[in-house]
Amino acid sequence: MPCFEVSAEHQAVKPTNQRESSSLGGNILQTIAVCDVDLVHTSHISDEEELRFQLGVAVHGLELHQHNGGRAFRWGPQPVHLRRGVRLRLVNVGASAAMADGEFGYPVCTVCGQSVSPLSSERQRDNFRESHEERCGRAPRPIGFHANTVADVLSLPACDSKTTAYSVLEALRIGATRVLDMHKDDLQILVIGHVDREEVDALLWDPMPGGSGLLERLWERFEDIVQVAAEVANDCPAVCTSSCIDCLQTFRNAYYHRSLDRTIAGERI
Repeated sequence: MPCFEVSAEHQAVKPTNQRESSSLGGNILQTIAVCDVDLVHTSHISDEEELRFQLGVAVHGLELHQHNGGRAFRWGPQPVHLRRGVRLRLVNVGASAAMADGEFGYPVCTVCGQSVSPLSSERQRDNFRESHEERCGRAPRPIGFHANTVADVLSLPACDSKTTAYSVLEALRIGATRVLDMHKDDLQILVIGHVDREEVDALLWDPMPGGSGLLERLWERFEDIVQVAAEVANDCPAVCTSSCIDCLQTFRNAYYHRSLDRTIAGERI
């Protein structure tokens, strides 16, 4: 169970050797690897279900400093790297609503595996902790989850801010969707922050195991895609001030809506 230093401000995680359990509710978080599981069916989801919702979570990433080679380019002053087989680690550091109150991770008993919602009441979590401390001999503590993946990546290293990274990548992804006739979710966006500086690394990565070849096609038609991306950023039908559903916003990128700015995207492109 590795430990990470978590910076909510920079949306960053950094491996650390510190394992002080009293600090796990703050900036230090232990994580468990996500692996294959057996799911037990309980019921069907129906439109009549009143309490159905999608839990918003914060997933930060970092590179594991290994890849299978690639190419380096210049896009004006910006370096661009197209690499194959990049080793990435994705770390789920908690529910977004709970993190707003300074609470990281999920209440999990590492002895029996039982958990409780991070959005449950303080009384419910106290009862959960006391019962497991008595039954399992160890008090449950906040736990995160991590998963490793290998993916082809188009990266823009050392962007000056999250807004620049998210805005440019989203515009490029929309441009690729229109030029390459691909589905928008065929390429995923990951912005890797750093706990000690404002710079971020912007990654457009291919979730298909072994790679789908989309990033190679993006590289081959980069000029056409950039032209469409510039049109998306500069010609919003709603003439919004930063971003809206007519240009860069979608339901699936709601987590970083506040970091999307079509003006900045247009300037950088």
